[in-house]
Amino acid sequence: MSVCVCVCVCVYVSQAQAEAKRQRLIYEGVEVMCELFSGEEELSAVWQGMAGALAGGERRSRRARRNRQPLNVSSFNTLRELKLNIFQALNVHPLNAQVG
Repeated sequence: MSVCVCVCVCVYVSQAQAEAKRQRLIYEGVEVMCELFSGEEELSAVWQGMAGALAGGERRSRRARRNRQPLNVSSFNTLRELKLNIFQALNVHPLNAQVG
């Protein structure tokens, strides 16, 4: 009888964990920032700065970027919708865009 109780508890716990994970993956109305870069050098400088900040380095204030735009996204947006929203926010024609 103790084996049956243990199995039932394990199944219940795994179902509860799966539901908690599913709830964490559902979001709506989250604001993210997108930014337009003019070239590879500028983009690589930003990536290096982010890597230093994540490694515990000193966070330096940066000037406000004029090409930075907020976007509201949800977990129900498709990748295509996200790309089109980014292009629209940054005034980039989809045929002229290069996504890196």
